[in-house]
Amino acid sequence: MKTLPPLDQIAIRPLADDVEAELCARMMELSEPWLSLGTGYRALFDLMQNPARARYVAWLDNRIAGFVVINMCGTLVSYIQTLCVAPGNRASGIGRLLMAHAEMRIFRDTPNVFLMVSDFNAAARRFYERLGYLTIGEVPELLVARRSEILMRKTSRPDARTPDKLKGLRLIVREWCDAPGARHAHAEALAGKNGTIGNFKLQLAA
Repeated sequence: MKTLPPLDQIAIRPLADDVEAELCARMMELSEPWLSLGTGYRALFDLMQNPARARYVAWLDNRIAGFVVINMCGTLVSYIQTLCVAPGNRASGIGRLLMAHAEMRIFRDTPNVFLMVSDFNAAARRFYERLGYLTIGEVPELLVARRSEILMRKTSRPDARTPDKLKGLRLIVREWCDAPGARHAHAEALAGKNGTIGNFKLQLAA
């Protein structure tokens, strides 16, 4: 791992404006998993402009070194929707710093943090596992055909981290939404429109 720059040189702050939103969208557009998912710039820019999301950037050397997007409302509350680090800053600890900031924000309101990772994105899944996230469900073909999205959770409740407790937490696909343009489910997922993730409405049940 690269050496993390001194913490006093990194500022985690809210996204400032549309110029920064465009920079973040361009960063995602050229990165995995968005390349493999075929997510276009327009959907990514819409996500970064969405005022219903909490968007934080890591500011280092007068530029954006990475960012995180959090959903604190809707069907899947306390959901880390996006984490992205600039290519030159990967494996340096910036991602961990952004995740720690997101978790601190979420744990103020709820004991659970959720995120999704594509099943082909093995490196990202290992990263989240090292941070204490455990798999609690899988949604097949949510974003692209023949691939699944893995739902992971981290909790601040010590008694909820045991395997027996996690077995009781399951993902229920409540409703299939026959919305026009369903083939653009990946854009719907990123934008989080109408309280859904893609074409699914989700409910977590113990």
